[in-house]
Amino acid sequence: MSYIAYIDCDGTLLNDQGVISEKTKQTLSHFMNLGNKVVLCTGRPRYLIEDIMPQVHGDRFFISSNGAEIYNYQTQETLQYLTIEEQDFYQIYQYAVKHHIRLAAGSGALEFVTLYKKHPQELYFPENMEHFLQDHPTIQILLLDSNETVIQKAKQYFDHHLKTTLVLEKEVNPNEAWISLGNENVSKGNAITKLNQYLNIVKENTLVFGNDYNDLSMFEVAGTCVAMQNAVPELKEKANHIALSNNEDGVAHFLENWMQQSILSK
Repeated sequence: MSYIAYIDCDGTLLNDQGVISEKTKQTLSHFMNLGNKVVLCTGRPRYLIEDIMPQVHGDRFFISSNGAEIYNYQTQETLQYLTIEEQDFYQIYQYAVKHHIRLAAGSGALEFVTLYKKHPQELYFPENMEHFLQDHPTIQILLLDSNETVIQKAKQYFDHHLKTTLVLEKEVNPNEAWISLGNENVSKGNAITKLNQYLNIVKENTLVFGNDYNDLSMFEVAGTCVAMQNAVPELKEKANHIALSNNEDGVAHFLENWMQQSILSK
């Protein structure tokens, strides 16, 4: 009987330095050699998760942008791509420009920003935005600012005026607050359900690992739910198991014990 493990990246698989330890890589390899699958499931846009895939050697699929996209890494095809509606996109864009908030919009392997670039693959929005969405269908928008009050006001505004989904995440950067927005049907849990159906895998054979609010929906669709020691309290309350922290190879230690118990139970 094969299993599938959906694993969040930041704060779960990666340590606080953004590194996947050798122990974790070896454990994931052992898990997959037993006939199981590993699928990364993250809030990161596609281009930032493609950098991680070669280290993990996981399944051909990964889930990015908080579940907006299910991407086949081998064939470079999308199984799911949930875009933000045009009216909502332009309203968010105009709000960000008016209030001088940095906006980052994910479209496929690209990310467009209104202000300063942080990554070589980021591009500035074109001056003429008339046909932007036709050429660059957008699945995720981040609004970022050093002033948390500015971001909270934006959150309240979008909560009342748009159909987009506001994705909650705990604050990990004290120098910058943000909100993430996506299609109203976006969630990691919905993406897992769709991919499980495609791969013909049942809930009981599904393991999920997470640490943040955007991982809550994963815990609603899995048979085994593992929260990291560094997870938010709300996620720990929903978990079947609490693993060691992301800085202590929590994913690896849990899978080692789980595989050992599975072998002994046969």
